[in-house]
Amino acid sequence: MNDTTDHTSGTGPGKPLLPYGIPYPPPLPAKIGYEENGQAHLIDPDWSKHARFFAARDDLWGEGFQTRAYHNDDPTGNGRRFQGDWDVQYRLGNPSNVPWPDVVAKWGLQVLDKAGFINLKLGRPDSMYNTQGRFFPKRPAAWKGDTVHPVFRQDMWKDITDDEYLIMQPALLLASAVLDDPTTMCLLHALVTPSCHSTFQDNAIREGIRIQVPDSLTEAEQQSVFQKLCDMRKWTSFGWEDLHKLDARKSLAYTVPFPAQPASAK
Repeated sequence: MNDTTDHTSGTGPGKPLLPYGIPYPPPLPAKIGYEENGQAHLIDPDWSKHARFFAARDDLWGEGFQTRAYHNDDPTGNGRRFQGDWDVQYRLGNPSNVPWPDVVAKWGLQVLDKAGFINLKLGRPDSMYNTQGRFFPKRPAAWKGDTVHPVFRQDMWKDITDDEYLIMQPALLLASAVLDDPTTMCLLHALVTPSCHSTFQDNAIREGIRIQVPDSLTEAEQQSVFQKLCDMRKWTSFGWEDLHKLDARKSLAYTVPFPAQPASAK
């Protein structure tokens, strides 16, 4: 991959598009380039495959990241293509060739660690006793609420203790980051928007629905998707099941209907 554009977040503290979220992720380009037979080409990136061709460092304000292309043929190990390329601090993408979750495949373990989602150190302000992203103190005052997405907050879990929820918080923060990711938001918008659907005929399933996922959403569309997710609080709850019951169902998890009991947002 030969895309060497330096992508800077350029996002200072300000009113966010959503009332929750993980601020200032590494910015990634909408198009990436490669050369073939001496010809330059631009393609839409598949970040599960292409993120490993990029690296990041802390931005100048300590509020986010800068990213640039990473070139594996640099003998210094800094992935430089040009002499002026800055030293990288974090590699993006999968850390190995084994399958990893999508959020790791995109951002990489080093960035997730820096953002405060893994390897939290006890005794620090961002430790598991005060679990939050490490950029959380830099948010606007009006945004300094619960960083866990409303559908994952403690009142959504049946018969869970404060200590159990505290242990779960790093994983729930990471799940919140996945829901807050622009790719996820665009997909959820397309799923619930009829204008994004089209039908097609198939010999096996007769009639199917094809979904056109938009590249980006307006602020109003983001707010709408967020509200639809929050509406799940009216009819959803989570809980732990006995291992023997799960084994009998040959399942790691399952869903059951329950009477709608609106949960108050926190």
